[in-house]
Amino acid sequence: MPHRQRLTQVIGQLTALPWGTRLALIPLYQRMIDCLSAHETLQHLVIKLHIAAADWSRAEAAAGEMTRLAHCFSRQPHLLTEVCRQVAHKLRDSKGHWQPETLLDVVDALDNEGGSEALSIGLSVLAAAGEALAWNANCANRLRAYRVHENLTVRSLALDIWTAAE
Repeated sequence: MPHRQRLTQVIGQLTALPWGTRLALIPLYQRMIDCLSAHETLQHLVIKLHIAAADWSRAEAAAGEMTRLAHCFSRQPHLLTEVCRQVAHKLRDSKGHWQPETLLDVVDALDNEGGSEALSIGLSVLAAAGEALAWNANCANRLRAYRVHENLTVRSLALDIWTAAE
């Protein structure tokens, strides 16, 4: 047990580093993800590493990392709320290092991926982009589409997001 606690502390410290430092550590994060992914009881740490490894200034890189993240916790759906919370928190912390339009590209990529996990992560990203763009028509229309989505989880999460007009 002490080893697990130490590992949790080390990963917590590594993922709490400033944005520029985290970008330089992405190769290390990837190697740690590869190593820890085999252990189902360590998925919460793998999730932290995936979120820290996302370069939000590059849509393709961020979308790829979020897609891998969605696949990583698909066997543990109880982690969905925590993942969405962590993504939203990381986006708030790295404001100024990404463009809202880039985040919308990430949302589109996750939407094309399908699956409730990817769509739920996409909603967290859409909330950050929508807030930054004052919920312009483009963002509001995307949110409206999620609010009538066939998947109950996605629809519920979308209904919990409020726009500036609301």
